[in-house]
Amino acid sequence: MCTVTVARHNGDIIITSNRDEQISRPAAIAPQSYRIGGKLVAFPKDPLGGGTWFAVDDQKNIIVLLNGARERHEFGKSYRKSRGLIVLEIIGSSDILQSWKNIDLNNIEPFTLILYIGNRLFESQWNGSEKSMIEISENLKIWSSSPLYSDEVMRSREIFFKGSITHQSSNQELLDFHHSSEIDTPIIIDRGFLKTLSITQVHLSESFAKMTYFDLRNPDNTLVITDL
Repeated sequence: MCTVTVARHNGDIIITSNRDEQISRPAAIAPQSYRIGGKLVAFPKDPLGGGTWFAVDDQKNIIVLLNGARERHEFGKSYRKSRGLIVLEIIGSSDILQSWKNIDLNNIEPFTLILYIGNRLFESQWNGSEKSMIEISENLKIWSSSPLYSDEVMRSREIFFKGSITHQSSNQELLDFHHSSEIDTPIIIDRGFLKTLSITQVHLSESFAKMTYFDLRNPDNTLVITDL
């Protein structure tokens, strides 16, 4: 939920996300499918809030969450609902884009959603007072969470990403990128109390949909799901 990349080529899309969290947070439940709003939705589950940072439904729609919007924000003492639950509420709806337009986000902490809906890619943000949505045309894109990374670090990561990856890169090359640590602005982070806890990737094509999940604290929870 803190670093997300997208690579698109010839109808395929690969979306990969690193979840950076406090190490005191309970271990996530490995991905499985749940029935939400009449759909089957596959996602790793946060046992603390009950939500998720990465979800794909049985219609091959994807939503990925990043903390924060475009600018850093002041943290409130409490919020009405977990952002991970917002992800599930939206992807469980029959019309995801309309759900984003209609959903009440009052007293919800700022966040960014990367939405892949009907072969179109969108960036949707809530900055604490208003929503925004833009369609993304690039075939290669990286996002970093604004509360964790300065503008300078974000630019450095983007340069590293576009120098390492092309839109034709394989899912394994993208996973290798998300495991990068021996660079000036590592993608996997370890700040003592804050670490990259997992990496989640979905690769969609016309013929298959595959989710790969690496639990970096509990390797036994690492798995690949090929029947999304």
